[in-house]
Amino acid sequence: MGKDAHFIAPHRIVPSVRAVPHRDGWELTGTWGYNSGAPYSTHALGSVALPPGEDGTPRFGIAVVPRSCYTVLDDWGDGIGLRGSGSPSIRMENAVVPRGNVREAEGQDHPWAEPVGMALHGNPMYAGRLTGFFFGESLAVATGIGRAMLDEYRSALLEKKPMWNPHGLRADDAHYQQWYGEACSLLDAAAAVLQQVGELYHDLCKREVRGEGEFGLADDLRLTNLCAQGGRFATEAMGLLVHTGGSSALHQASRTERYWRHFSAYRAHSGAMTRELMALRFAVADLGAAGPARTVSDVESTTVNGETTKAGS
Repeated sequence: MGKDAHFIAPHRIVPSVRAVPHRDGWELTGTWGYNSGAPYSTHALGSVALPPGEDGTPRFGIAVVPRSCYTVLDDWGDGIGLRGSGSPSIRMENAVVPRGNVREAEGQDHPWAEPVGMALHGNPMYAGRLTGFFFGESLAVATGIGRAMLDEYRSALLEKKPMWNPHGLRADDAHYQQWYGEACSLLDAAAAVLQQVGELYHDLCKREVRGEGEFGLADDLRLTNLCAQGGRFATEAMGLLVHTGGSSALHQASRTERYWRHFSAYRAHSGAMTRELMALRFAVADLGAAGPARTVSDVESTTVNGETTKAGS
């Protein structure tokens, strides 16, 4: 991509840009929000809505857009958290890109038949799926924020006094000792989940590349749900630290206040709020894969109340 192969591109998965055929390729119109790295990007990479199929079925694609074809909007920094992450919107208005810059997406539910990155770099990680990896990124951020909050809490225990007798240090008070220990264990649990997700992801990628088994949809959603559970641990820890840390710790511009704002952004993120949906999707994918086995058992006869019947009746 480009004359010198220098390529920096944010990726937006929501297909909020429309792509229509053009005599010179594709014409793109719309806005992608939350483009991390957009201020110094050379390209934009995102999902687009393609013209529907002949039967009216919606179609989607992935577009690679050069910097000359989009405008980076000055609309970042007003949110509750992550004000410094540089994730503004990208706007396109009748931007024309070559036909090869847009490719129809095959969706999440297909086996990866063409792991191009593996062929180029020899790294099995490129043969993986998206969703579990994406949720792992969010969990890594959430766990890191939680650990930073715990550091601030620990410092306060060694410097401040409790409101009740005896008025020694908080570090010597049994209540604060219990709260600190519980928050620490919850964050350690979140980190352990993240470590396990990483190891499972690499194992599944290697299995895919070696031809020992597909890195399937159920595998991907299993990792996704593990990340969601790790997020629950981090969320419980953050709530405990804020609840027992005292209002003085949340003064504007304090580190604790900043960490709490950032974590609030995680809590509102799709990676945290779709936990129940992802659990349901995993169950459907995993149990669906066992469909042939259930079909076999359905034709086997059994005796119920003295009557011979099929097992599935």
